[in-house]
Amino acid sequence: MAQASYRTRLIALMGSAAAATALVTGISTHEGKENVGYLDIAKIPTACYGDTQDVVVGKFYNDAECQVRLERQALTHVEGVVKCVPGLKGRGGILRGVGSTAYNIGIGGFCGSTAAARFKAGDWIGGCLAIGPYFVVQRKDGSSVVTSGFINARISGKLQPVQGLINRRVWEMDQCIRGIA
Repeated sequence: MAQASYRTRLIALMGSAAAATALVTGISTHEGKENVGYLDIAKIPTACYGDTQDVVVGKFYNDAECQVRLERQALTHVEGVVKCVPGLKGRGGILRGVGSTAYNIGIGGFCGSTAAARFKAGDWIGGCLAIGPYFVVQRKDGSSVVTSGFINARISGKLQPVQGLINRRVWEMDQCIRGIA
């Protein structure tokens, strides 16, 4: 599929070209770019802007290929988010943050998250706050716990906060909340 088709479909899902561009720019900023396929921290073959689909470790991907891969993956992740939370379709501001989160943690990770549950319940602010770096989760027994969300990585066998992920979640939460207004 041509790059224009990815962009056109992304714009349709998000509701505007500006929202689609902001999502792609945000992802590229937070992911960084590596033109040569490599194994990431989790030993997953990765290239370009964090793309893990059909990557060959050691292969060179030119800038145009990386841009197409980025837009394809942005579309895939926004489609996945809208499939599990249909009420997000056309809410480009919210999808800027949510799409970036899903790109980072996966569609399944997002769809099973507290944020997705809150969005499904129509709690837009609560959903946005739940993608932030820290939020309160209500337990079934009525108690609550503060959690660090999706900001940890397993380093030397231990879960440790990663500043880059904290920064990303702050940006995603901010984009999401701004999209509500």
